[in-house]
Amino acid sequence: MGGFIVTIIILIIIVATPILGISSYKDKKKKDKALDDYINFINKNGLNSSKKVAFKNIVRIDIDTKNKLLGTYSYYENQSKVIKFNEVLDFEIFENGNSVVSSKTGSAVIGGLLFGGLGAVAGASGSRTISEDCDTLKLKIYTNNIQYSVIMLDLLEKGISKSGYVYEYLTEIINEMISFLKIAREHNRQEERKEDKKVIIENVEDVKQNSNLTSIKELAELKEKGIITEKEFEESKKKILEKI
Repeated sequence: MGGFIVTIIILIIIVATPILGISSYKDKKKKDKALDDYINFINKNGLNSSKKVAFKNIVRIDIDTKNKLLGTYSYYENQSKVIKFNEVLDFEIFENGNSVVSSKTGSAVIGGLLFGGLGAVAGASGSRTISEDCDTLKLKIYTNNIQYSVIMLDLLEKGISKSGYVYEYLTEIINEMISFLKIAREHNRQEERKEDKKVIIENVEDVKQNSNLTSIKELAELKEKGIITEKEFEESKKKILEKI
């Protein structure tokens, strides 16, 4: 009886192995095709990738520093996007459904440990829970584009152990992705500072011009009162107008 059971198990393995191999091959071909479609999509939308970061063939971010564009791809979210630097507002990372990194709080991935080491996350009650596994890991990018205000990148096919190599490797991947987003955000800050400086300069010029016009008005009043002559008025006015 025992030999019969062993034979059945062996037959099941022999039959199942090629089926699983075919399924895995089809899945890989499907993912490769989706990634190729994404590459064609960003090329058509004017993104010339100067650098990219990807995890397997399920998630990828491309950056075009010349044209100030970012490309995002997520196989499991079925999303391919091209966004401008100035559309990036914030980003947030969710592990096992909990927000663990946010650009709003200034937290970061550091020291080769993802999101604070053992994955301790504050629960609703304020207590801290520790999970040994990472079942879901998603990066959210918030934009000011109403057509896609939130872009989701799903980085995991299945759950992984936090003590394994894959989790550590994901730390490096996410660090690179965050660096791309920080480049876009820093560009936005620089543009904002330029705009603020422009406004300040314009305001200063307005003040100067108003001051000069006030001076001319005061000179005209002095001339009308006979305190200064017509010639003195014209000479003073000319000097003021030359400053404008």
